[in-house]
Amino acid sequence: MYVQLLNAATATNGAPSLSSHGFALQTPAASVNIAGDKGLLLVHSTAGSDTMAVTIRLWGYSAISAAWHPLGPGGASTKGIINNGNSCPETGTDTVAHAEVVGGLENLQRLYAEITAITGTDTAISGWLVARS
Repeated sequence: MYVQLLNAATATNGAPSLSSHGFALQTPAASVNIAGDKGLLLVHSTAGSDTMAVTIRLWGYSAISAAWHPLGPGGASTKGIINNGNSCPETGTDTVAHAEVVGGLENLQRLYAEITAITGTDTAISGWLVARS
């Protein structure tokens, strides 16, 4: 199973603020249910040119704390940013591609991908979480 977290995004989108933001990971009525503790985050550019890069911070919503939490290690400015707190640069001419294992999913109700920075000309970034259902 997979869910699309970003669909050809071309600009920063800000951190989540409402409990309804992002994608619901586990709901009885959902057509797609992500189960298990780990998933694979896939990031890919769908358009763009020049020197492209994207910085993505993953957020998880917990019903226990009723709050959004940046996932993973890091300091105040890098906490939750995939690729070890770095941007995802081009992996080829006018192409950005990145894959990273994300853990702790079975304890979260929602997942959100925040674009904190994006460079290049007309750069469009899509992202998916692939996991067991």
